[in-house]
Amino acid sequence: MPHAAQRLLIVFDEEGDPTALVHRYLAAGYEVETARGVGATCTILRQQEFAVMLADMSAADDATLAVLRAARRTRPAPAVILLLPRVSPDSPLVLALARQVAYVCLRHPLDEPELDSLVGAACIAVGRERLEVRPASALRGVRDIARWEQAQEALEDALVAVATLGPGVTQEQAAEAAGEIARRLQVERHPSLDAVAMEALARALHDWATRALPGHRAA
Repeated sequence: MPHAAQRLLIVFDEEGDPTALVHRYLAAGYEVETARGVGATCTILRQQEFAVMLADMSAADDATLAVLRAARRTRPAPAVILLLPRVSPDSPLVLALARQVAYVCLRHPLDEPELDSLVGAACIAVGRERLEVRPASALRGVRDIARWEQAQEALEDALVAVATLGPGVTQEQAAEAAGEIARRLQVERHPSLDAVAMEALARALHDWATRALPGHRAA
């Protein structure tokens, strides 16, 4: 059996067909599993360890956000390569978040050699990361990790809500807000950020969105 660093999970939605990707990476020597939809993805991520998740989705929407969250909550987390159609009805905020969370986002039609290189590079990066020993101060036990993840997810939910188009808010303003939110969410990757800081960030971003989006009404 290949080492965990060579295990791929190919995720697709109801409109997807993973056959070509499965055959390509089996032939390249990877061990490949597939999952259709959010529920199956969550189940297999709980049961097995993967280096890379290829998520071939029809749009950057709520289902894509759920798949990205499932991957991020996994321990150890796989690198996510998000594949989207050339043109799709994307949520600006979900797309901005996806670009921050995923290892890389690509659009069809795919440059197959480039994709192969990215999969290989992601496997190497994940393998190295899993060999690193994280300082004990960065993770303060299972309860703190769970609280941090809950705060992180609550933050994303709040941001999705405050970025919803309202009266007087243009698509350009919404896209700009999504980009700013995504940039600020980069803070979440710092290992010393705890749940208290995340909750404070959520409040600050909510206040910022209230000021920045003229059509937004505070909850």
